[in-house]
Amino acid sequence: MRSICSRAAWFSIHAMTHLIRIASVRDASALAALARETFVDTYAAFNTVQDMNLHLGRSYSPDIQRRELGNVSMLTIVAENQGQLTGFAQGHFSEPTCHPAMALVAQHPWEILRFYLHRDWHGRGIAAQLMQRALVEATAAGADAVWLSVWSKNERAQAFYRKCGFATVGDTTFTLGSDVQHDFVMAYALRW
Repeated sequence: MRSICSRAAWFSIHAMTHLIRIASVRDASALAALARETFVDTYAAFNTVQDMNLHLGRSYSPDIQRRELGNVSMLTIVAENQGQLTGFAQGHFSEPTCHPAMALVAQHPWEILRFYLHRDWHGRGIAAQLMQRALVEATAAGADAVWLSVWSKNERAQAFYRKCGFATVGDTTFTLGSDVQHDFVMAYALRW
Protein backbone atom coordinates (compact mmCIF):
# COMPACT_ATOMS: atom_id res chain seq x y z
CA MET A 1 0.00 0.00 0.00
CA ARG A 2 1.30 3.44 -0.85
CA SER A 3 2.18 5.80 1.97
CA ILE A 4 -0.41 8.47 2.73
CA CYS A 5 -0.58 11.73 4.61
CA SER A 6 3.14 12.46 4.44
CA ARG A 7 4.36 14.68 7.25
CA ALA A 8 7.69 16.18 8.25
CA ALA A 9 9.95 14.23 10.61
CA TRP A 10 8.88 16.55 13.45
CA PHE A 11 5.32 15.23 13.23
CA SER A 12 6.53 11.64 13.25
CA ILE A 13 8.50 12.20 16.46
CA HIS A 14 5.43 13.62 18.22
CA ALA A 15 3.17 10.92 16.80
CA MET A 16 5.40 8.23 18.30
CA THR A 17 4.04 9.16 21.75
CA HIS A 18 0.73 7.67 20.67
CA LEU A 19 -0.42 4.10 20.53
CA ILE A 20 -2.76 3.40 17.60
CA ARG A 21 -4.75 0.27 18.41
CA ILE A 22 -8.01 -1.56 17.88
CA ALA A 23 -10.52 -0.63 20.57
CA SER A 24 -12.26 -3.10 22.85
CA VAL A 25 -15.50 -3.02 24.82
CA ARG A 26 -13.60 -1.78 27.87
CA ASP A 27 -12.99 1.49 25.96
CA ALA A 28 -16.74 2.26 25.70
CA SER A 29 -17.01 4.98 28.35
CA ALA A 30 -13.80 6.77 27.35
CA LEU A 31 -14.73 6.50 23.67
CA ALA A 32 -18.22 7.90 24.29
CA ALA A 33 -16.75 10.86 26.19
CA LEU A 34 -14.17 11.55 23.46
CA ALA A 35 -16.78 11.20 20.71
CA ARG A 36 -19.11 13.65 22.40
CA GLU A 37 -16.33 16.17 23.05
CA THR A 38 -14.87 16.06 19.54
CA PHE A 39 -18.30 16.22 17.92
CA VAL A 40 -19.28 19.24 20.01
CA ASP A 41 -15.93 20.94 19.26
CA THR A 42 -16.44 20.40 15.54
CA TYR A 43 -20.13 21.21 15.10
CA ALA A 44 -21.66 23.06 18.08
CA ALA A 45 -20.98 26.53 16.67
CA PHE A 46 -22.97 25.69 13.51
CA ASN A 47 -25.99 23.88 14.96
CA THR A 48 -28.73 24.37 17.52
CA VAL A 49 -28.38 22.99 21.01
CA GLN A 50 -31.51 20.87 20.41
CA ASP A 51 -30.10 19.25 17.25
CA MET A 52 -26.73 18.66 18.89
CA ASN A 53 -28.32 17.04 21.94
CA LEU A 54 -30.53 14.83 19.77
CA HIS A 55 -27.55 13.61 17.77
CA LEU A 56 -25.32 13.09 20.80
CA GLY A 57 -28.02 11.09 22.56
CA ARG A 58 -28.58 8.89 19.50
CA SER A 59 -24.91 8.28 18.76
CA TYR A 60 -22.49 8.64 21.64
CA SER A 61 -23.69 7.14 24.91
CA PRO A 62 -21.46 4.55 26.64
CA ASP A 63 -24.14 1.89 25.97
CA ILE A 64 -24.20 2.69 22.25
CA GLN A 65 -20.42 2.61 22.08
CA ARG A 66 -20.36 -0.67 24.02
CA ARG A 67 -22.77 -2.21 21.47
CA GLU A 68 -20.76 -0.88 18.54
CA LEU A 69 -17.48 -2.10 20.03
CA GLY A 70 -19.02 -5.53 20.55
CA ASN A 71 -20.35 -5.66 16.98
CA VAL A 72 -18.03 -7.95 14.98
CA SER A 73 -18.97 -6.23 11.71
CA MET A 74 -17.73 -2.84 12.97
CA LEU A 75 -14.13 -1.88 13.67
CA THR A 76 -13.01 0.94 15.94
CA ILE A 77 -9.41 2.12 16.03
CA VAL A 78 -8.25 4.51 18.73
CA ALA A 79 -5.27 6.77 19.28
CA GLU A 80 -4.09 6.73 22.87
CA ASN A 81 -1.57 8.88 24.74
CA GLN A 82 -0.54 7.99 28.29
CA GLY A 83 -3.73 6.01 28.82
CA GLN A 84 -6.04 8.73 27.43
CA LEU A 85 -7.95 8.31 24.17
CA THR A 86 -7.16 11.20 21.83
CA GLY A 87 -8.76 10.12 18.55
CA PHE A 88 -10.75 7.39 16.86
CA ALA A 89 -11.90 5.97 13.55
CA GLN A 90 -14.94 3.69 13.25
CA GLY A 91 -15.87 1.78 10.14
CA HIS A 92 -17.56 -1.18 8.48
CA PHE A 93 -18.43 -2.58 5.06
CA SER A 94 -21.12 -0.42 3.48
CA GLU A 95 -22.18 0.68 -0.01
CA PRO A 96 -22.29 4.42 -0.73
CA THR A 97 -25.81 5.01 -2.03
CA CYS A 98 -24.89 8.34 -3.60
CA HIS A 99 -22.46 6.98 -6.16
CA PRO A 100 -23.77 3.90 -8.00
CA ALA A 101 -20.84 3.92 -10.45
CA MET A 102 -18.51 3.16 -7.54
CA ALA A 103 -20.16 -0.25 -7.23
CA LEU A 104 -18.87 -1.06 -10.70
CA VAL A 105 -15.25 -0.65 -9.63
CA ALA A 106 -15.40 -1.33 -5.87
CA GLN A 107 -16.83 -4.71 -4.99
CA HIS A 108 -16.10 -4.42 -1.24
CA PRO A 109 -16.26 -0.77 -0.12
CA TRP A 110 -15.45 0.07 3.50
CA GLU A 111 -17.06 3.11 5.10
CA ILE A 112 -15.34 5.25 7.70
CA LEU A 113 -18.38 6.22 9.75
CA ARG A 114 -16.56 8.48 12.17
CA PHE A 115 -13.08 9.98 12.24
CA TYR A 116 -12.23 12.45 15.01
CA LEU A 117 -9.15 13.70 16.83
CA HIS A 118 -9.13 15.78 20.01
CA ARG A 119 -8.33 19.42 19.21
CA ASP A 120 -5.21 19.38 21.43
CA TRP A 121 -3.60 16.92 19.01
CA HIS A 122 -4.44 18.60 15.69
CA GLY A 123 -1.44 19.20 13.45
CA ARG A 124 0.86 16.66 15.12
CA GLY A 125 0.60 13.76 12.69
CA ILE A 126 -1.73 11.65 14.84
CA ALA A 127 -4.65 11.88 12.40
CA ALA A 128 -2.39 10.69 9.57
CA GLN A 129 -1.32 7.66 11.61
CA LEU A 130 -4.92 6.93 12.55
CA MET A 131 -6.00 7.12 8.90
CA GLN A 132 -3.09 4.92 7.80
CA ARG A 133 -4.14 2.27 10.34
CA ALA A 134 -7.78 2.51 9.23
CA LEU A 135 -6.75 1.92 5.61
CA VAL A 136 -4.51 -1.00 6.59
CA GLU A 137 -7.30 -2.62 8.61
CA ALA A 138 -9.84 -2.08 5.80
CA THR A 139 -7.44 -3.71 3.34
CA ALA A 140 -6.84 -6.63 5.69
CA ALA A 141 -10.60 -7.11 5.99
CA GLY A 142 -10.85 -7.39 2.19
CA ALA A 143 -11.96 -3.88 1.21
CA ASP A 144 -11.03 -2.61 -2.23
CA ALA A 145 -12.05 1.00 -1.52
CA VAL A 146 -12.69 3.21 1.50
CA TRP A 147 -15.28 5.96 1.53
CA LEU A 148 -16.64 8.50 3.97
CA SER A 149 -19.00 11.43 4.06
CA VAL A 150 -17.88 14.84 5.27
CA TRP A 151 -19.93 17.96 5.93
CA SER A 152 -19.72 20.30 2.94
CA LYS A 153 -18.81 23.18 5.28
CA ASN A 154 -15.98 21.33 7.05
CA GLU A 155 -13.15 22.49 4.83
CA ARG A 156 -10.41 21.45 7.27
CA ALA A 157 -11.57 17.83 7.22
CA GLN A 158 -11.95 17.85 3.45
CA ALA A 159 -8.39 19.15 3.05
CA PHE A 160 -7.07 16.43 5.36
CA TYR A 161 -8.90 13.68 3.48
CA ARG A 162 -7.60 15.00 0.14
CA LYS A 163 -4.06 15.01 1.57
CA CYS A 164 -4.62 11.37 2.49
CA GLY A 165 -5.57 10.50 -1.10
CA PHE A 166 -9.36 10.70 -0.94
CA ALA A 167 -11.27 12.28 -3.82
CA THR A 168 -14.79 13.68 -3.88
CA VAL A 169 -17.08 11.27 -5.75
CA GLY A 170 -20.57 12.48 -4.89
CA ASP A 171 -23.02 14.13 -2.53
CA THR A 172 -25.28 12.86 0.20
CA THR A 173 -27.19 14.16 3.19
CA PHE A 174 -26.65 13.76 6.91
CA THR A 175 -29.36 14.40 9.47
CA LEU A 176 -28.03 16.07 12.59
CA GLY A 177 -30.88 15.98 15.07
CA SER A 178 -33.68 17.31 12.88
CA ASP A 179 -31.51 19.29 10.44
CA VAL A 180 -30.76 17.69 7.05
CA GLN A 181 -27.29 18.80 5.96
CA HIS A 182 -25.30 18.55 2.72
CA ASP A 183 -22.27 16.21 2.79
CA PHE A 184 -19.66 15.27 0.23
CA VAL A 185 -18.77 11.64 -0.30
CA MET A 186 -15.05 11.04 -0.66
CA ALA A 187 -13.38 7.79 -1.66
CA TYR A 188 -9.92 6.23 -1.54
CA ALA A 189 -9.06 3.44 -3.96
CA LEU A 190 -7.22 0.54 -2.33
CA ARG A 191 -7.26 -1.86 -5.31
CA TRP A 192 -9.12 -0.27 -8.21
